[in-house]
Amino acid sequence: MKFRVQRKAIHEAFKAMHEVATKGIKSEFKMAHCITLKANKDSLMLYASNGNMDAQCEITKGLQIEQEGIATLDANKSYSMVSAVNRSDDAELEFEKTTKGDSTSLRIRDTSVKRKAWAKLPVKSVDHVFSLPTPRKGFKHSLSAPTLSEALGIVARYKDYMQYEPVHLVVCMHFLPECNRFICGDGGLFGCLEYKNTTTNSDVDADGAKYILPADQASIISHLVQDKKDATIFYKDPQSCSIESDNIKLLVKGIPDIRYVEYQDYAYKHADASAVVDIPREEFRRCLDLIGAAEDLDIKEEGSYHSCTFEVADNGVLDFAVLDGKFQCETQCSVKFYEASSSSFKSEYAYDILASVANAGKSSVLRFYAIDPDGVVIIEPIDIDPDSKGEDPKTPDAHAPIRIDKVDEPQLILFFTSVESDDEENNEE
Repeated sequence: MKFRVQRKAIHEAFKAMHEVATKGIKSEFKMAHCITLKANKDSLMLYASNGNMDAQCEITKGLQIEQEGIATLDANKSYSMVSAVNRSDDAELEFEKTTKGDSTSLRIRDTSVKRKAWAKLPVKSVDHVFSLPTPRKGFKHSLSAPTLSEALGIVARYKDYMQYEPVHLVVCMHFLPECNRFICGDGGLFGCLEYKNTTTNSDVDADGAKYILPADQASIISHLVQDKKDATIFYKDPQSCSIESDNIKLLVKGIPDIRYVEYQDYAYKHADASAVVDIPREEFRRCLDLIGAAEDLDIKEEGSYHSCTFEVADNGVLDFAVLDGKFQCETQCSVKFYEASSSSFKSEYAYDILASVANAGKSSVLRFYAIDPDGVVIIEPIDIDPDSKGEDPKTPDAHAPIRIDKVDEPQLILFFTSVESDDEENNEE
């Protein structure tokens, strides 16, 4: 096998295959940490798999095939060498497979300079090549690759890192006529990211179509398609998802056969709020810095979690307090309080949830919808036009100022439960 290729094309392909080969690996999958190159007459194919997802990348431009062949390499070393042999995208790299005695190697040489610049690494004895045909039947949806990348990257971070319930380890994609929603949550905190469709999606009915992806594989996909133009999602059946984006094809296999939570029963209950509270993000973070400093790590090791009281009233003061245990504290910040049916609200929330909320989105204000102190509440990152006289239509009785409508940006809705709600569920179990 021998070929020459533009460094930019081969480096991007190795980067993508390395992402698949080294992350989200299925237990005991033997071909993880491998990248296979196959030089054909008119194309170069790269293959990688983690056991849960197969990936292939095709290169046809800036390519000269002198001799067809195949070679499987260590993913980490090959990616590092391709990256380092020349860091200029315009460079040309030569790959040549050679055998000396019982040893077979792949030599990577920079042909664009006169100085020596080459690397050599061993070729593995077993190759891993597979076909990823485009599904002809089932569900199909196309969208921009940057949108898919952004959505999966944002919501996948809300998965359950303790690995308890399968439903809390997946991302739900809900395709509706007027919008697409991406949802993920660990059971305590959920993130719902909504993108408005520029045209009505006539391929789904009013209830839409729901499909899921394992959150760890969704994070990988987010990285793979972020610099691509378009992406098409195929579900031949609910347990297998194919994605095609420019020169990359993916197949996610063995998706759990589970029913996702009815997130819409919680994420859109704004009208039930007894009050609306606008919290300046930086003030929220400042208060949480102190709450976090009071965490007792000994209790955390025993399986408990750090929490604080959350009390706000129409005097415009939000009070956080940790008043039990060895380490205690109390801190306040000024907020805007808009009463709908109650002049105060008090609950208790896990510190980890509040810390995640503080870092969600990029807006300057976190709008808190005080719905149920013993159950679910909603927070949305928003920006407000101080000169606007409009009111938030989601909770008309509160007369909160309307947010700045950013048509081209997605809307992030966070909903989460109180400590009391979590304790009740645990006792029931």
